[in-house]
Amino acid sequence: MNYACDECGFVFRRIGAVERCPICDGIKLREANRQEQDALEKWIAKERGEENRQEKKKE
Repeated sequence: MNYACDECGFVFRRIGAVERCPICDGIKLREANRQEQDALEKWIAKERGEENRQEKKKE
């Protein structure tokens, strides 16, 4: 599930329920809205793409 912290704005993915934000330790968490989820998906895809490019450079 994708979560958003209303205290610091961090959006993250975890399996199962969470009680605190991994960045600010805040407790005001909620399910991320569609816009936040889309931004998270784009960031994850970008990071995976950069990892793949770095692995190819090592070869």
